[in-house]
Amino acid sequence: MTALNMPEKLSDEKMKSLFGAKYQSLLYYNFDTKKWNTDEFLGKGILGLDNNVMCANKIKFDIELMPEFKDYELVGLVFMPIASEKYKQHFADFIRAPLFCMRKYSFNGYALVATIVVRNLKMGKIIPVSDIWAKANKTYTRYGLVQLSVQKFVKKLSENDRFRRSFVAVNTL
Repeated sequence: MTALNMPEKLSDEKMKSLFGAKYQSLLYYNFDTKKWNTDEFLGKGILGLDNNVMCANKIKFDIELMPEFKDYELVGLVFMPIASEKYKQHFADFIRAPLFCMRKYSFNGYALVATIVVRNLKMGKIIPVSDIWAKANKTYTRYGLVQLSVQKFVKKLSENDRFRRSFVAVNTL
């Protein structure tokens, strides 16, 4: 394979160009480098990083098996904190164009949304990310949010076929 037809790789620079100002608040797993972008999130160390890697790989496997994803490859799993009051438990599973929130303290708890970064296999290019994010988790503490969200989101995607199909659809338009 020549350099001209090598697939575009996910890098920190590419993440910055995809997410703009939101980049500063992201926790993400890069499947090209097989690494999380940090071992600390929202001022808390992340325990069980190996377990989070297993969860990320499970999502990649599950999504890439879907027929509607046959022309794509999952290259990034992304989480972003949002204001808790924007995360209504009883409404839809998705939020359009959420703003990141890096509050140090919140009486209402904390919330995360998630999205994916996708490479089009035919073109070898990473496609622009959707402005529709999935609700990932809401807790009462930053510690709980940091420690539990990846596993909880992966479990929700794995166990809920409708949610997984909707998640893939909004990320491959």
